[in-house]
Order: sequence, then structure tokens, then C-alpha cells
Amino acid sequence: MRLRWAGVVMGLIALAMFVFIGTQGVESVTPLVDIMGLAAFASPALVGAYLVWRLPDNAVGWTLAGFGLTFTLGVIGETIATMDGPLAPFGAWLESWLWAASTVALLVLLPLRFPDGVLPSTRFRWVTPLALVGLGLVVFGNAFKPSYMASDPGGEVGVPLPLTIDLPIAVFDASAFLGMALMLASVGGAVVSSVIRFRRSAGVERQQMKVFAGALVFSVTGMALNLVLYEIGEESAANLVFATLVLVLVASIALAVLRYRLYDFDRLVSRTVSYALLVVILGSLYVLGAVWLPTRLIGQQSPIFVAGSTLAVAALFTPIRRWVMRWVDRRFNRSIYDAQRVSDVFAARLRDQVDAERLAADWANVVRVTLEPSMVGVWVREESSQT
Repeated sequence: MRLRWAGVVMGLIALAMFVFIGTQGVESVTPLVDIMGLAAFASPALVGAYLVWRLPDNAVGWTLAGFGLTFTLGVIGETIATMDGPLAPFGAWLESWLWAASTVALLVLLPLRFPDGVLPSTRFRWVTPLALVGLGLVVFGNAFKPSYMASDPGGEVGVPLPLTIDLPIAVFDASAFLGMALMLASVGGAVVSSVIRFRRSAGVERQQMKVFAGALVFSVTGMALNLVLYEIGEESAANLVFATLVLVLVASIALAVLRYRLYDFDRLVSRTVSYALLVVILGSLYVLGAVWLPTRLIGQQSPIFVAGSTLAVAALFTPIRRWVMRWVDRRFNRSIYDAQRVSDVFAARLRDQVDAERLAADWANVVRVTLEPSMVGVWVREESSQT
């Protein structure tokens, strides 16, 4: 019971810190971006606290809550470090090492113990101690040197740290470098353990890993869009995309750990990819016909080309949708695609099949491929004919 209340306290602390961040004169872009950004910052700590309350023995909740708290404390430290006041050195001190703690929680501890909170094998017991040693060296190399280069809107500024040790700068640099090397090695070990867990998983755990992997692929792909938006100057849209990616990733972790409706995920991924490709293809065809083609032919846009492009896109919607779904199912949802093919072949053969034994064998094969039962049996009832 105490563990559960500890999770609630962590969530309340996170909320208090977010309120502090929101009252520090941060420039508002749009209300939607502000709300999404606040939700993205708050989601790891709050979802982690909720998982601790629901499953206190699962280390995933504690890891997620720890990442949210350390990351938020680092943001608070960065905010304080840029202010003129006596607390600036303490803010810089927090910023100097909390980023390393949140990195270990997110990139080492979470993939190492997701989704059941235990190691996939005793062979990976060395990963956590190695990460903690690396974290300690990074903390020593950054938190106890004379000054820290804090982030500032006008560039980086040197801020003196409140806790210093009288040693040469080379010692701190060497400690930080060695710590980073150990942390990177532990990240590699965590990734390998996650891959091995996925390959060995089955049943519910397999679906849990698929949910997390699907959300991770979605987030990594979305980061490309985020970078493009930043490059073209659409900072508000880029922030909105980044916040959405964080929320999707955190939500996938919660859904996977709580095991909520996991078995529709394969179809969800295939349909999401299908309709995303459909939008891209039809949108490209519309832009090609309504904008690019009339500009090249007559030098300006024309309502005739716009109407023609609209009609063409409407006519091509259904055939392109079918082709895209078949193509995606062959690559992302292979089991359902194979099952559909087997069912279609059986339905076509059923019209011409007259041999009862052959028909029973074909039917058993359809059930075996589509449903994958542990055993299959077909009972055939024979009726005696009367003369």
C-alpha cells in the first residue's frame, strides 16, 4: 500500500513542477501547442505513477515515473539557470547531471525490463550496474567542476556551480567521457535484450512487444517530419508533432503493461499505414493535376484542372485503396493476408469439389491456417440412401 501511495506522491510532485514551469514567463505559441506540450511533459511521470498504483511490483511504472521526474527537474534547472538571481547556480547544477539520469531511465532501464518488469535473462544482469557506474562518472564529471555551460536563448553561458571539488578540469572531462562510454555500452545491452525478448516472446508478451515496437517506429518516423518542420520554420507545428509522438509512445507503454485490447494491434497498424499511404498518393495526384500541371501548361491554375483533379481522385479512391491495403497486408499483416488468400482459394475450389474426403482435408487446412488451433478434426456425417 505504501508503494502505491509513493506513486501518487510522485504524480503530485510532477504536477507541481509543471505548474512551476508554466508560471515562468514561457512564451505562448498557441493554446493547442501549449496544452499538448504540457500533456507531453506531464505524461511520463503521471502515467508512471498510475502504473505504480495499479502494478506496484512492476518496475516499468517506477522507471517511467523516474524518467518523468528527472527530466522535468532538468527542465526546471535549465529554466532557473537562465534567470538572474541567487538560484541560477543551483539550476545549472541540476541541469548538469539530471539529463544523464533521465537518459539511463529511458534508454536502459525501460527497454531492459519492459513489459513485465523483470530481466529477459540472467545474462543481462550486468547492464544495470554498468549503466549506474557510467551515470555516477557522468555526474561526477559534470556536477562538481567549477562551472557549467548552461543553455540560454542567446547561446550558452558559463554558470558557476555551487558544489565544486578542487581538481584539474582534465579529471572531470575524463570522468564524463568514460561515463558516457559506459552508458552507451549499457544502452546497447538494453537494446539487445529487448530484441532477444521480442524474438522469444509468445502470446500476450508478444503482443505487448508489438505495441511498444509499433509506437516506437511511429515515433521515429514522426521525428523526421518534426525535423523537416523545424527546418522550414514551422516551429509551432513541429512542437505539436513532437508532443503527439511523446503522448503516443507513453500511451503505448501504458496499454501494453495493462494488457488492454492488444490483439487488434496488427490490424490497427496495417490500416493506419494503409490510409496514411492512401492520403499521400491521392494528395500527390491532386496537387499534380490541380497545381503543377496547369502551371506548366498554361502558366496559372485553372478551375477546370481543379475540378478534373477532384473527379479523378474520387474515381481512383476505391481501386487505389484496395491496392494499398493488399500491398500493406502482404508486408505488415502477413498472417491475415495469408489467411485471406487461403479462404479465397478454398471458396473458389468449393464450387467444383465433389470429393467429400478432399473437401474435408481442404476445410481442415483453412481452419489450421486462419485460426492456428492446437488440433483440427473434421467429422463427416454419412447418410444412407434408400432405394
